[in-house]
Amino acid sequence: MSVFDVSDPANPTEMSTIDTPGSAVGIALSGNYAFVADDTGGLRVLDISNPAAPPEVGSETTSANVTDVAVQDNYAYISGEVALLILDVATPSTPVVVGSYDLTGNSMAVAVQGNHAYLVHDIHLLSFDVSDKTTPVYLDGGLVDGGNNVALSGDHAFVPGQSGMRIFDISDPAQVTHVGTASGLHGFDVSLEGNLAYVAYGLGGYDVRDVTDVASPTVVFDGDNGWKESKAVAFAGDYAYVASTEGLLKIVDVSDVGNVAEVGNMEFTPFHLPLNVTAVASNGNYAYVAQAAVGLAGVDMEIIDVTDPANPVHAGTFNDPNNTVQINSMQVVGNYLYTAKGSYGLRVYDLAAPLAPAPLGNFFTNGPANGFVVDGNTTYVLDGSPVLGLRVVDTSNPSAMTEIASFLTPGVAAAIALDAASGRLLIADDGNGVIILDVNDPSDPTELSTLSTITHPSDVAVSGEYAYVTDAAGVHIVDVSNPAAPFVMGLFEKTSGGELRVMTREDGVFVLEELAGLYSLFNGSTASGVSDVRTAPHAVLQQNTPNPFNPLTVIRFSVRDTGPVRLNVYDVSGRLVRTLVNGVRVSQAAPYSVSWDGRDDNDVHVASGVYFYKLVTNGSTHTKKMVLVK
Repeated sequence: MSVFDVSDPANPTEMSTIDTPGSAVGIALSGNYAFVADDTGGLRVLDISNPAAPPEVGSETTSANVTDVAVQDNYAYISGEVALLILDVATPSTPVVVGSYDLTGNSMAVAVQGNHAYLVHDIHLLSFDVSDKTTPVYLDGGLVDGGNNVALSGDHAFVPGQSGMRIFDISDPAQVTHVGTASGLHGFDVSLEGNLAYVAYGLGGYDVRDVTDVASPTVVFDGDNGWKESKAVAFAGDYAYVASTEGLLKIVDVSDVGNVAEVGNMEFTPFHLPLNVTAVASNGNYAYVAQAAVGLAGVDMEIIDVTDPANPVHAGTFNDPNNTVQINSMQVVGNYLYTAKGSYGLRVYDLAAPLAPAPLGNFFTNGPANGFVVDGNTTYVLDGSPVLGLRVVDTSNPSAMTEIASFLTPGVAAAIALDAASGRLLIADDGNGVIILDVNDPSDPTELSTLSTITHPSDVAVSGEYAYVTDAAGVHIVDVSNPAAPFVMGLFEKTSGGELRVMTREDGVFVLEELAGLYSLFNGSTASGVSDVRTAPHAVLQQNTPNPFNPLTVIRFSVRDTGPVRLNVYDVSGRLVRTLVNGVRVSQAAPYSVSWDGRDDNDVHVASGVYFYKLVTNGSTHTKKMVLVK
C-alpha cells in the first residue's frame, strides 16, 4: 500500500509505501485506520494517524484470497474465497469474525449501505440483509457482465464490467433491478461524486459519466489514452505505423528507442462498417491497412500517403475483386507486398503502381495462412491446417511460387519469427508451446527444441540470444542462447485486457498492447513517449511443485540482474518459519531451484496447512502460497 500527499493535486507526492504479505487489491478507510484487502494475506489493518510511517496494528488471515473490503460503523465486510465475511473491528488490532455467507467460487467486490450489503459474485450483483451481523440473509440478485467493483449512491448501485458499467435500482434491496448501461471498454473501477460517475478502464483510460438519468448515462469527459483497439503495427525506417479498429492510423517516431513519440495521425473512413483492422504494412512512402468487413463479404485495403509523417493523407482504397478473403498479416519487401490471405494462402502483389497493387501469384495452403516471414528468396508460411503447420516456399518468382519443404506442428501455428543470423526459426504453436527450428538449410527444417512451459503463445519475436513470447499473461522473456535448452527468464505482465503483439528491431523490442498503445521494452533504461517504457521484471518467482505437497516441494525462481537474494517461508500469521536463501548473490545466467522439506529453522517438522514463500531481490518482492499436507 502506498500513501500520497495530494494537497497539491497537480503534484501528488508519495509519502510512504508498506509491503503487505500478499497483494493489496482493495482498501477502505475509517478514522485513523486503513483496512486493506490483501489477497492471500487476508485483511491487514494499518494505523494511518501518521501517514508518513503507518504501522500494521492488526490482521485477520483465516480468510484467504480476499478481494475487497468495505467498512461501516465498527464492522468490516470482506469479499473473496468466502463470499461474504463480516468482522467486528471495534478494536482494530484484533478483528473478530462474527458472521459469513458462503457461495461456490470467489466474490470480487463488496459495498455496504445501512443494513444492506451488496456483493459482486461471478456474474451477479447480490443483495444481503446484514442487520444481524452474525447471520447475513440473501435477498435478491441481478446479472452483471464480469463485474470488478461496485459503488453505491442513494437508490442505485454501479457495477463496472466487461462492457462498461451496469446500473441497478436498489431502492428495494429485495428486488435488485437493472435500469441502465453505460457502454464502454472493460471497466475496472468506479467512483461517484454527486451525479457524476468516474469510470476507470485500466490502460484504456477513463471517462466521466453524468448519471442524472440512470437509464441513459452520458459521457461528459473522455479520458481516452488514444490507443483504444490498436490492432496492428508495421515498421519502416524510423517510424512505426499503428492501426486501430476505430479507423485511426498513428505514426510514431522510433528512431530513439528511449524516446518514442507520436508525430502524426489521421482518421480514415472505412469502406465497410463496422471496421475490423487485421494488418498493416508500409514501405515508408505509403501505409497499407487491411480491413475485413464484419458480417459482410469482401476485403479492402486503405492506402495512406505517409511521405510526410506529421501529415498523413488518405490516398485511396484497394479492393481485390477476385479475392474476398481476409488478410491476416502483410509485409512490404522491396517492390512487393506479401500477404497471408486466409484460405488463399500466400498472395503477393506488385507495388510498381503503389496506389493500385497488382496481384502476381498465390501459394495455396491447406488451411488458412496465419502469418509468414520473408528471408531473401525464401518465405516461411504458417499453414493453419491440422496436418501441416509450416510451409517453406521459394518466392524468387512471385508469379510461380513453389514449395521447398514443410514441417508438421502438433498444435495450431499462430505466429512466426526468424533470426536470420543464426538460422533459427521460432513458431508460436498454440496448445503446444514455442518450437525452435534450424533452417540454415531451408529444404530441411530440423527441430531443435520445444519450450512447452508457455502453452498458449499468441505471438513471438526473436533477436540474438533472446526471444519474446506473448500469451494471456504478458510478454515472456526467453533465453535461446542454447536453442536446444531454452528457458524463461522473466515475465513482463500486461496491465490491460487487450491483445499483445511483439516485434524486435536492431535497436530494441516493441510491444503493441491493444488498449495501451506502442511502447519500447528494454532492460536497464527509462524513456518516455507514446506510453511508459516498461522493463523486464527484476525477478520471477514460480509456483512451487508439487502443490499441495508432502514431504518435499521445489521452488524455482530467476532474476534479471545479478545481486543478493532472500527466500523465506512464513506461516499464515506472518511468522518466519524457514530461511531457504539468505542474501546469497545469484546471477541471471540460469533459473534457480530450492527445495523445502517442511521443516523450520530448528529442523522441526511443521504442521500441515497454508504457508507463504517470499522472494526478495534488490528491486522487487514476490510472494506465493503453498499447502503442506500430511
